[in-house]
Amino acid sequence: MNVEAASALDRALVTMANDAACVAAMQALEARGVSVILLKGPSIANWLYSGSIERPYCDIDLLVSPRQWDLAVEALSELGYRAPLAGAHPFERSSSELNLLNTDQLNIDLHHRLAAA
Repeated sequence: MNVEAASALDRALVTMANDAACVAAMQALEARGVSVILLKGPSIANWLYSGSIERPYCDIDLLVSPRQWDLAVEALSELGYRAPLAGAHPFERSSSELNLLNTDQLNIDLHHRLAAA
């Protein structure tokens, strides 16, 4: 397999893994009664970009209400997501989002507000 084909295959595999993780995360949140909005990534890639332009993404951005924050973190924790910066100094963490990784190194950025909002 040539480098371009391998690279395209790698991107496709990452995209499919992110898509599957996104579905699982949204189902887990909705099962807990957490209202969630998918930001960026697959939710708007097909809408904004023509089918001929590949728009890979490497994380999943989800927006939840600040009132449902703890419930959302708990639901994602049950799926195996952990916050690598949970014990970090506040200057190293965002005040509007939490970066979560699972054992497959899939990344969810959980937001409780939009930046500058």
